[in-house]
Amino acid sequence: YMNQAKSAMDKSLLKISSGSRLVSPGDDPAGLAVSMKIKNEIKLNEALSSNIGNALSYANRQHEMLKYASETLSEMKNLKQQYTSAVANGDDTTSLQQSFENLSMSLHQLYEENFAGAKPLDQTSELTVATSAYGLTSNWNGRITLEAKDFRQLMDDHMDDTHISGVHDIDSALNTTNEWLAQAGSDYSVLEIASDNIALLNANLQEASDRITSVDLAEETANYASLSMQYEAAAAAVAQANASADTVFNLLMGSLGKS
Repeated sequence: YMNQAKSAMDKSLLKISSGSRLVSPGDDPAGLAVSMKIKNEIKLNEALSSNIGNALSYANRQHEMLKYASETLSEMKNLKQQYTSAVANGDDTTSLQQSFENLSMSLHQLYEENFAGAKPLDQTSELTVATSAYGLTSNWNGRITLEAKDFRQLMDDHMDDTHISGVHDIDSALNTTNEWLAQAGSDYSVLEIASDNIALLNANLQEASDRITSVDLAEETANYASLSMQYEAAAAAVAQANASADTVFNLLMGSLGKS
């Protein structure tokens, strides 16, 4: 009984120290299998969350670039209107031309900007991201595609001439840029929702795993105390048995001495 109590105490202490009630495969084979499956799903979701985080950074940068392009085109439109009025009034247009040219050059440099190995405003920048585990095996469901924005072609079609007096279709370029801007904002919103959803899913999975594997410390501590008392009682019984054997031995030795 003392040996059995000691073995149970050691196992109980291991559960308390590890925080897990499954300290050996035989404790709950089915529960262990379910727990391992849940942990694998958590790992997969963590990888998905990391990819979505990278896509969020990409979409955010694309949105900021398009916002800058929209504001720049609006300013160029204003400069062109001022230039038309200045020419009509015979005023100096040098500063207006210089400002327009500088803004035009900055726009043409946007599609060359590199972000983490990709160009957010280049025609080859299309990016597809899985927003759930199902998206890893599906060709369309559970995924989002950040469509390519061919800003170079847009500039070539509508703003190819850097001179303020050249032929420009600023309104068309501005309208297309604003449409892309709205789309980039929508993509960012979808990715953000997907990221929050995976974080919530992982929290729920972790809670489920803890219910299967985590030990109830209060219950196990009470169990350990009970086993400790049993061990001490068994030890006392052994000591008492040894003491009884010594008494009988002494009596026998005494009787032998008298004879």
